[in-house]
Parts: sequence; C-alpha cells; structure tokens
Amino acid sequence: KEFYKASFLVNKSVLIPRPETESLVEMAAQIIEKKTSSESFQVLDIGGGSGCIGISLAKEFPDIQVVIIEKSQEAVSIIQENISLNQVNNVTVLNLDASDINAFTQSFDKQPSFDLIVSNPPYIARDDQDIDAAVKAFEPSEALFAEDNGYLFLKEWAQKYAAFLKDDGQMIFEMGHNQGELISKYLISLNTFKSVKIEKDLAEKDRFISIVK
Repeated sequence: KEFYKASFLVNKSVLIPRPETESLVEMAAQIIEKKTSSESFQVLDIGGGSGCIGISLAKEFPDIQVVIIEKSQEAVSIIQENISLNQVNNVTVLNLDASDINAFTQSFDKQPSFDLIVSNPPYIARDDQDIDAAVKAFEPSEALFAEDNGYLFLKEWAQKYAAFLKDDGQMIFEMGHNQGELISKYLISLNTFKSVKIEKDLAEKDRFISIVK
C-alpha cells in the first residue's frame, strides 16, 4: 500500500493506511522541520499498526529517533518488515500494551522524553452504524473500536503519555470527525496542556486533535 512517500506491507492484522492519516504525517513533518536541528529529536508513535506513521517520519528525517509501541505481535512483525522494506535504522519497536505505562517505562534505562507523540488510536464506538461493512469484515477490530463511545484511548493515552512529553512538546491524535468538541473539553480540563486545537483533514472534516504541553 502506498502511503505518504513510501510503500508498506499490510495484512489482516493491521489497518490499511488511510489518506487522512497522511495529513497527520504532514502535520508532524512540519513540526520537525520547524526545529533548528532535528538531531536528538524524539518521536513516539502509539499503537503503530503497520508502522506507516512512525516509519514515514523516520524515513523523511534520518536524524530523528522514533519509538513505535504496538501490542499485537503479528503487527510488530509487519512493522519490522516495513522497517526493512523502507531501509530505516532510526526506529525502535516495543511490543507492549500502550495502556501499561509501567511496562513502557521499564523498556528504557531512564525516563524517556519525547518532542512529539503521534497516534491513530482506535476511536470508533462499538455501536457505530456508519462503519463500512468491508472494514468491519476485513480489518482488525482491536485497531478500530474503543470503549467509552470511542473515546477511551484518545483520553487515556493523551493523559498518560503527557508525562513523557517535553515542555512545548506536541501530541497529534487522529479522531472521529464528530469527537472534537468532547475530547477538547476533556483535554482542557486536565490543565496539562497550554494549547488544544482541532485540525481538519483534506475533506475539511474535524480529524485531528493537536495539543501542546
């Protein structure tokens, strides 16, 4: 599957990369470009799937370091194949559940800290009637659906991983087009972020939540 400026292997254990998600990569690339030096710039991709977000950034910016978290062993195998396919050597893959912060912390010698955190988490409500039948039939449900009416991981990962974000560091999460208002209010209520913004996709639908610590 072609995605952004690269090609990725996909199978039934990962989501097929979407054009909307390319916009997330573009937003992330603009943030990296604004840094005077991308040397030592640290990116975390939570719930990596095929690895398309993290690997795309690693390929475009060989000086940065990218960590991808993915709990599915089958998906981790695909990420590793995609790392080889795209010939990047600045990506580390952690096979763990992103909700297990202790396991995440124990993967590092010291407390990790990131300039940028990106994620396309599961954000579809389990009773959503609008989801395409083919998507339901052929794509992994654990990568699509979330409890709390689709908000579980958007809320939990933003809250938990804020602790690993540098001051002025940024998070960008993909979300459902109708989730912006509620997730914005939730994130503002945490009093952790100095900026919470909704960004649109190419179809001019609300699609991303961009937050600055």
